[in-house]
Amino acid sequence: KCLTTMLTAEYSANLYDGWASKYDELDGGVAAKVLGIEDMRKRYVGENARGAVLEVGAGTGLNAPWLRMVSSLTLVDLSEGMLAQAKIKLPDAKYYVADAAN
Repeated sequence: KCLTTMLTAEYSANLYDGWASKYDELDGGVAAKVLGIEDMRKRYVGENARGAVLEVGAGTGLNAPWLRMVSSLTLVDLSEGMLAQAKIKLPDAKYYVADAAN
């Protein structure tokens, strides 16, 4: 199969739903620290997040430490499983399961 045929929104959502409970270990764990991803989150999100924030592709809410002080927060992701993890970190946010491409 062609890669673009395989990577449908439904396929991607199912894939991320399966990874959701362990995703933070990959994207927020030791590798992220070594690669400087955590520092980039702090620099670009932490120093700039103000007022009403819409985060598209929010995933598991790894930006949560820098989003707690905004006036309102809306998180959008294709994966319901990823947003379920984000809800643990940011219970007061609004959540929408949606495909940002549509």
